[in-house]
Amino acid sequence: MSPFKTLVAATATALAIVAVPISASAHATGGSATIVDAVGDAGGAPDISAVIVANDESGTLSFRIAVSDRTGLVVGETAVVFINIDERRDTGTFELFGSDVQLVLNGDGSFLMRRWDASTVSFAPSPSPSLTAGWSEGYRFSIALAELGSPRRIEFAAGTRTPVSVVAKDQLNGRYDTETGEGGAFDPTVDDPRPSTNPPAAPQGLRASRARRDGVRIEWKTSSDASKYEVWRSRTQRGLGLRVGTTTGTTFLDKRAGRGVPYYYAARAGNAKGWSPFSQKVLGRRR
Repeated sequence: MSPFKTLVAATATALAIVAVPISASAHATGGSATIVDAVGDAGGAPDISAVIVANDESGTLSFRIAVSDRTGLVVGETAVVFINIDERRDTGTFELFGSDVQLVLNGDGSFLMRRWDASTVSFAPSPSPSLTAGWSEGYRFSIALAELGSPRRIEFAAGTRTPVSVVAKDQLNGRYDTETGEGGAFDPTVDDPRPSTNPPAAPQGLRASRARRDGVRIEWKTSSDASKYEVWRSRTQRGLGLRVGTTTGTTFLDKRAGRGVPYYYAARAGNAKGWSPFSQKVLGRRR
């Protein structure tokens, strides 16, 4: 699965959004936004109740991942924040809407930053003189905005996970504007910050196979003028999706799908002019 393979997207319809801007001015130097997840996680991972993202006048960006069922760090558990710093889908990891940076806090208190390395198609450790992380009413991260290139807007995926052998996870996706202090949840399968001009039509006739042991097979009809396709999946019909693969054909086998787990799939077509809207979602399940 993806670098975020142990994290499963939270339910989009379960999100209540509270944005608390410090100033309405486009030149504000600080702000804070809270994204609330009202639905508990049934998988046994640290259950995210909210993610609070903020920046201050000193130029520090911070995340607090509030969880409802932990009172401190637990050895073997991990909190992660993936950050897309350029609002582009074609840079960074394709599974997490082009995220370029990964912040990791381990249960033993150690932490680090990783940056996307296109040459190895993976995240690699990167020195970070400003990064701090730890526990204080949740998992906390702070890092200098300048170290991230001083972005005006960021997209992020904040998540928690238990050891891989347990495979329990929780995740919340969000956006934040460092000038206005406004933020909220978003669904990357339907909300691309840079819509394309004159892309192909959306794929039609999407179908998902039933009860295959080797994965979930997705099929669709050819889109006129398309040269490639992306397949995305989510846990709910309006859920927060992750891209699971690309192909030049009209079929895709999702070998990374969990056994017995229902997923909603969508596809979109692309060419040199950009990407189409997403298709209708279909339900698939691996046996």
